[in-house]
Amino acid sequence: MMEKSIPPADAGLVDQAPAGPTPWLETAPSHSFLTDLLDHIPTGVAVLDGKGELVLANQAACRLLDLEKEGSAALPSALRGFVQQRGLDGPAGEAVVLTGPQGRLLSFRLSRLGDSVQGETAYLVALIEDVTFQVHLGAQRERTHTLSAMGEMAAEVAHQIRNPLGGIELFASILGREVKGEPGLERLVSQVLGGTQEINHLINNYLALARPHQPIKKPVSVARLIEEAIQAAGDALQQKGIQTRVNAAEEAWVEGDEELLLQVFLNLVLNAVEALNPGGRLTVELSADRRRVEIRLTDTGRGIEPRDLDRLFNPFFTTKDKTLGLGLAVSHRIIDAHQGLIQVQGRPHQGATVTVTLPAMAAAPGRTSLL
Repeated sequence: MMEKSIPPADAGLVDQAPAGPTPWLETAPSHSFLTDLLDHIPTGVAVLDGKGELVLANQAACRLLDLEKEGSAALPSALRGFVQQRGLDGPAGEAVVLTGPQGRLLSFRLSRLGDSVQGETAYLVALIEDVTFQVHLGAQRERTHTLSAMGEMAAEVAHQIRNPLGGIELFASILGREVKGEPGLERLVSQVLGGTQEINHLINNYLALARPHQPIKKPVSVARLIEEAIQAAGDALQQKGIQTRVNAAEEAWVEGDEELLLQVFLNLVLNAVEALNPGGRLTVELSADRRRVEIRLTDTGRGIEPRDLDRLFNPFFTTKDKTLGLGLAVSHRIIDAHQGLIQVQGRPHQGATVTVTLPAMAAAPGRTSLL
């Protein structure tokens, strides 16, 4: 608990507590009791004065605001401005989302504490939550809806093209038999057939993007998925002499479609291989808590231009010469179908990091959850 000099608001809370249900509260040391109580609340609780200055914070708030490292300076300056503009008489429960330490998105829900009477100062109580995951997940859902609409339109166009395309390919094959022995005409027919096959391949990729991914879920070991993806990409890694470091010793399980998730991780590993120069390094890290499993793939490759970050999941966007750019778009849809999140960070010539976040299973197979 971090606190500055503050009028005995905690004692006031104890004095105002209703009598009857908790008579033991009257005999408990009010300050230590409330301190322990606040520090056991998982939500950040902070008390601000009318200038937006921090006067008290529980352990969760200290963690979210990095107060041990930064002190009260870690409080977002935008929050001070918001409090000063809002004043102490704003609507109770009013919330604002601001960027906190380490780029986290923090929700501050404000309510008044006490009254400015007889020279006493009123305060604002801020309930603080990290909503980074929820905000990014919401943005991903919007992107998924857009991709889905694009995919449905593309599928309809693809079906309309495929019928006449099949006729062209059939007649070109017949023509090829008729002109056998005439090199000039055979070459022309071959070019027609090659063109129709390329268009047909493109159509198949459109349809693959449009096809909804319905995971057949079962318990899946994430560490084993990572191991299988690295093994499947073994030849590509070896050909370029890529160094791999995998930190996936932690036991983590998700409920998902093993085949689809393996497709995602294999695609991410192969993308990293293509971005790396010979002798580069790929690091895969796995971390987990009771709610989420996070997998980070970091490479030392050519990095990503800032203008490309928002377009990476767009269908057919690619910085490569010989690919259609559907890998990340399909991976995005698969992870979204698992109620997960996929994010990419990177800078030019400084490598890139892809982070996949999935809901964790309450308990590993064969174990009983204590939650």
